[in-house]
Formats: sequence, C-alpha cells, structure tokens
Amino acid sequence: MPQVSSLPRLQLACLRGVHARPEGAEAVLALAGWQFLRLPLTAREAARWRPLVGQAVQVDLDARRLHAARGSHRG
Repeated sequence: MPQVSSLPRLQLACLRGVHARPEGAEAVLALAGWQFLRLPLTAREAARWRPLVGQAVQVDLDARRLHAARGSHRG
C-alpha cells in the first residue's frame, strides 16, 4: 500500500544549517511546527546553500531537492 503524506510536495522551509558528513553534507530544514528534515547534499550543493542558512528555501519533498524560494535574488 502506498504511503500518503499530509504535507504538500513543494513546501517553504527555513534552512537551519548545512553540516558536513563523511559522504558529503546534509541540510537541516525546519518545516511546519516542530517538523525537521535532514536532506543529503553533495559538497557542491553544500557550498551553494551554506550562504542561505537562516533564510527561506523551497523543498521538493518527493525529489528531496532544494530550490531558491520565490522572490529570492540568488542567480
């Protein structure tokens, strides 16, 4: 039986941190309420997202990918 999530596929989250891991890095995202998500990143992705710690980002929960939040000035 497929698992059904109550969260929308694309969600706005706060990027709380980017931490090194043996196989790359991970982003720690604060979702709604007290929900947090750890998302694996490559070293290149970690370098890209590290300057945005503390800011809003968009997370695709199905693809497990980060995107710049709408209205962001990042190129």
